[in-house]
Amino acid sequence: PAYTVQLIVRHYYEREEYAHNDLTLRQLIDIDVVGQNVKKYRPPLRDDQVMAQKLKNVQTYLLEHTVRMKSDPATSPSWFSFTPNVIGKPVMFREDSDNQDAGGGLGAVDISYSAGLWKLQQGEAILMEAKLPKECAFASVNIWNRYLQTLDFQNHQVSLNRKQMNIAEDGSVKIWLAPTPPENKQYDWLDTEGRSIGFLFWRFILPSESPDQPNLTVIKL
Repeated sequence: PAYTVQLIVRHYYEREEYAHNDLTLRQLIDIDVVGQNVKKYRPPLRDDQVMAQKLKNVQTYLLEHTVRMKSDPATSPSWFSFTPNVIGKPVMFREDSDNQDAGGGLGAVDISYSAGLWKLQQGEAILMEAKLPKECAFASVNIWNRYLQTLDFQNHQVSLNRKQMNIAEDGSVKIWLAPTPPENKQYDWLDTEGRSIGFLFWRFILPSESPDQPNLTVIKL
Protein backbone atom coordinates (compact mmCIF):
# COMPACT_ATOMS: atom_id res chain seq x y z
CA PRO A 1 0.00 0.00 0.00
CA ALA A 2 1.04 3.58 -0.59
CA TYR A 3 1.25 4.35 3.13
CA THR A 4 3.73 1.56 3.85
CA VAL A 5 6.94 3.02 5.28
CA GLN A 6 8.94 0.08 6.59
CA LEU A 7 8.90 -3.61 7.38
CA ILE A 8 10.24 -4.65 10.78
CA VAL A 9 11.59 -8.19 11.21
CA ARG A 10 12.58 -9.40 14.68
CA HIS A 11 14.72 -12.42 15.50
CA TYR A 12 14.60 -13.86 19.02
CA TYR A 13 17.54 -15.97 20.16
CA GLU A 14 17.78 -18.20 23.21
CA ARG A 15 21.48 -18.71 23.73
CA GLU A 16 23.83 -18.75 26.69
CA GLU A 17 25.78 -15.88 25.13
CA TYR A 18 24.20 -12.70 23.82
CA ALA A 19 23.47 -12.92 20.11
CA HIS A 20 24.37 -9.22 19.83
CA ASN A 21 27.95 -10.03 20.81
CA ASP A 22 28.37 -12.72 18.16
CA LEU A 23 29.91 -10.84 15.25
CA THR A 24 29.62 -13.92 13.03
CA LEU A 25 25.84 -14.05 13.34
CA ARG A 26 24.08 -12.80 10.23
CA GLN A 27 20.51 -12.82 9.01
CA LEU A 28 20.17 -12.64 5.23
CA ILE A 29 16.73 -11.55 4.07
CA ASP A 30 15.61 -10.85 0.50
CA ILE A 31 12.41 -9.15 -0.57
CA ASP A 32 11.11 -9.91 -4.04
CA VAL A 33 8.25 -8.10 -5.73
CA VAL A 34 5.95 -10.56 -7.51
CA GLY A 35 3.02 -10.14 -9.86
CA GLN A 36 2.29 -9.11 -13.39
CA ASN A 37 3.88 -6.06 -14.99
CA VAL A 38 6.20 -5.57 -12.03
CA LYS A 39 8.64 -2.75 -12.57
CA LYS A 40 11.81 -2.18 -10.59
CA TYR A 41 11.10 0.39 -7.93
CA ARG A 42 13.14 3.55 -8.06
CA PRO A 43 12.80 5.90 -5.08
CA PRO A 44 12.16 9.56 -5.86
CA LEU A 45 15.03 12.00 -5.78
CA ARG A 46 15.71 13.39 -2.32
CA ASP A 47 15.44 17.11 -2.74
CA ASP A 48 15.76 19.71 0.01
CA GLN A 49 12.10 19.40 0.96
CA VAL A 50 12.28 15.61 1.32
CA MET A 51 15.48 15.77 3.37
CA ALA A 52 14.03 18.50 5.60
CA GLN A 53 11.04 16.27 6.36
CA LYS A 54 13.29 13.30 7.15
CA LEU A 55 15.37 15.40 9.54
CA LYS A 56 12.18 16.63 11.19
CA ASN A 57 11.06 13.01 11.61
CA VAL A 58 14.33 12.20 13.36
CA GLN A 59 13.93 15.22 15.65
CA THR A 60 10.37 14.21 16.52
CA TYR A 61 11.43 10.64 17.26
CA LEU A 62 14.20 11.74 19.63
CA LEU A 63 11.97 14.21 21.45
CA GLU A 64 9.06 11.80 21.81
CA HIS A 65 11.37 9.14 23.25
CA THR A 66 13.15 11.47 25.69
CA VAL A 67 11.95 14.83 27.03
CA ARG A 68 8.40 14.45 25.72
CA MET A 69 7.96 10.87 26.83
CA LYS A 70 4.89 10.47 29.04
CA SER A 71 4.41 7.93 31.82
CA ASP A 72 0.71 8.14 32.48
CA PRO A 73 -0.69 4.99 34.12
CA ALA A 74 -4.16 6.00 32.96
CA THR A 75 -3.19 5.62 29.30
CA SER A 76 -0.62 2.84 29.63
CA PRO A 77 -1.28 -0.84 28.86
CA SER A 78 -2.78 -2.83 31.73
CA TRP A 79 0.30 -5.08 31.78
CA PHE A 80 2.67 -2.13 32.35
CA SER A 81 2.86 -1.15 36.02
CA PHE A 82 4.14 2.21 37.25
CA THR A 83 3.83 1.20 40.90
CA PRO A 84 7.42 0.79 42.19
CA ASN A 85 8.52 -2.85 42.42
CA VAL A 86 5.28 -4.26 41.02
CA ILE A 87 5.19 -6.10 37.70
CA GLY A 88 1.98 -5.94 35.68
CA LYS A 89 -0.04 -9.09 35.16
CA PRO A 90 0.99 -10.70 31.83
CA VAL A 91 -1.51 -10.13 29.04
CA MET A 92 -1.59 -11.59 25.54
CA PHE A 93 -1.65 -8.67 23.15
CA ARG A 94 -4.50 -8.57 20.66
CA GLU A 95 -4.64 -6.75 17.38
CA ASP A 96 -7.80 -4.99 18.52
CA SER A 97 -6.30 -2.92 21.33
CA ASP A 98 -9.77 -1.55 22.16
CA ASN A 99 -10.74 -5.03 23.27
CA GLN A 100 -10.80 -5.25 27.09
CA ASP A 101 -8.65 -8.39 26.90
CA ALA A 102 -5.99 -6.78 24.72
CA GLY A 103 -4.20 -4.91 27.48
CA GLY A 104 -3.66 -1.87 25.28
CA GLY A 105 -0.45 -0.48 23.83
CA LEU A 106 1.40 -1.71 20.77
CA GLY A 107 2.79 -5.20 20.32
CA ALA A 108 2.72 -8.50 18.49
CA VAL A 109 -0.44 -10.62 18.57
CA ASP A 110 1.47 -13.77 19.56
CA ILE A 111 3.28 -12.34 22.59
CA SER A 112 2.23 -12.08 26.23
CA TYR A 113 3.78 -8.96 27.80
CA SER A 114 4.49 -8.02 31.39
CA ALA A 115 6.44 -5.00 32.64
CA GLY A 116 6.91 -2.70 35.59
CA LEU A 117 8.97 -0.09 37.39
CA TRP A 118 11.71 -1.15 39.78
CA LYS A 119 13.25 1.16 42.35
CA LEU A 120 16.13 0.59 44.75
CA GLN A 121 17.75 2.52 47.58
CA GLN A 122 21.40 2.27 48.55
CA GLY A 123 22.07 -1.11 50.17
CA GLU A 124 19.02 -2.84 48.64
CA ALA A 125 18.42 -5.59 46.12
CA ILE A 126 15.31 -7.12 44.56
CA LEU A 127 14.45 -10.79 44.40
CA MET A 128 12.09 -11.42 41.49
CA GLU A 129 10.19 -14.70 41.45
CA ALA A 130 8.40 -15.80 38.30
CA LYS A 131 6.97 -18.95 36.77
CA LEU A 132 7.40 -19.67 33.08
CA PRO A 133 4.61 -21.23 31.00
CA LYS A 134 4.84 -24.98 30.45
CA GLU A 135 5.40 -24.32 26.78
CA CYS A 136 6.27 -21.23 24.77
CA ALA A 137 8.43 -20.44 21.75
CA PHE A 138 10.56 -17.91 23.63
CA ALA A 139 10.77 -16.21 27.02
CA SER A 140 13.01 -13.43 28.28
CA VAL A 141 13.26 -10.54 30.72
CA ASN A 142 15.18 -7.30 30.15
CA ILE A 143 16.19 -4.25 32.16
CA TRP A 144 15.35 -0.90 30.57
CA ASN A 145 16.24 2.65 31.52
CA ARG A 146 13.52 5.30 31.88
CA TYR A 147 13.59 5.87 28.13
CA LEU A 148 12.69 2.21 27.52
CA GLN A 149 16.19 1.46 26.20
CA THR A 150 18.07 -1.75 27.00
CA LEU A 151 21.12 -1.21 29.21
CA ASP A 152 24.71 -2.09 28.25
CA PHE A 153 24.29 -5.70 27.09
CA GLN A 154 27.86 -5.89 25.77
CA ASN A 155 29.45 -5.53 29.20
CA HIS A 156 26.71 -6.34 31.72
CA GLN A 157 24.12 -9.06 32.35
CA VAL A 158 21.02 -6.96 31.65
CA SER A 159 18.73 -9.59 30.12
CA LEU A 160 17.98 -13.28 30.53
CA ASN A 161 16.45 -15.87 28.24
CA ARG A 162 15.59 -19.45 29.20
CA LYS A 163 19.05 -20.73 28.20
CA GLN A 164 20.53 -18.36 30.77
CA MET A 165 18.09 -19.10 33.61
CA ASN A 166 18.13 -21.68 36.37
CA ILE A 167 14.64 -23.08 35.83
CA ALA A 168 13.13 -25.37 38.46
CA GLU A 169 11.07 -28.42 37.52
CA ASP A 170 7.84 -26.49 38.07
CA GLY A 171 9.04 -23.72 35.74
CA SER A 172 9.84 -21.22 38.50
CA VAL A 173 12.84 -18.90 38.42
CA LYS A 174 14.42 -16.57 40.98
CA ILE A 175 16.25 -13.53 39.68
CA TRP A 176 18.49 -11.23 41.71
CA LEU A 177 18.30 -7.57 40.67
CA ALA A 178 21.27 -5.67 42.07
CA PRO A 179 24.62 -4.08 41.11
CA THR A 180 26.49 -7.13 42.44
CA PRO A 181 25.84 -10.85 41.84
CA PRO A 182 23.95 -12.92 44.44
CA GLU A 183 25.66 -15.20 46.93
CA ASN A 184 22.99 -17.82 46.28
CA LYS A 185 24.13 -19.53 43.08
CA GLN A 186 20.59 -20.77 42.40
CA TYR A 187 19.55 -17.19 41.70
CA ASP A 188 19.99 -15.68 38.26
CA TRP A 189 21.39 -12.16 38.11
CA LEU A 190 20.33 -8.98 36.36
CA ASP A 191 22.92 -6.22 36.74
CA THR A 192 21.43 -2.80 37.55
CA GLU A 193 24.77 -1.13 36.68
CA GLY A 194 24.41 0.78 39.95
CA ARG A 195 21.20 2.47 38.81
CA SER A 196 18.44 3.16 41.34
CA ILE A 197 15.48 3.04 38.94
CA GLY A 198 14.43 1.39 35.71
CA PHE A 199 11.92 -0.95 34.11
CA LEU A 200 11.65 -4.74 33.84
CA PHE A 201 10.14 -6.12 30.65
CA TRP A 202 9.01 -9.73 30.10
CA ARG A 203 8.14 -11.38 26.77
CA PHE A 204 6.46 -14.77 26.43
CA ILE A 205 6.02 -15.77 22.77
CA LEU A 206 3.22 -18.21 21.91
CA PRO A 207 2.66 -19.33 25.53
CA SER A 208 0.54 -22.44 26.05
CA GLU A 209 -1.08 -20.81 29.07
CA SER A 210 -1.37 -17.39 30.64
CA PRO A 211 1.92 -16.71 32.52
CA ASP A 212 1.78 -16.01 36.24
CA GLN A 213 2.41 -12.48 37.46
CA PRO A 214 6.06 -12.09 38.58
CA ASN A 215 6.58 -11.02 42.21
CA LEU A 216 9.25 -8.58 43.43
CA THR A 217 10.61 -8.44 46.98
CA VAL A 218 12.98 -5.70 48.17
CA ILE A 219 15.78 -7.10 50.36
CA LYS A 220 18.12 -5.15 52.63
CA LEU A 221 21.76 -6.10 52.09
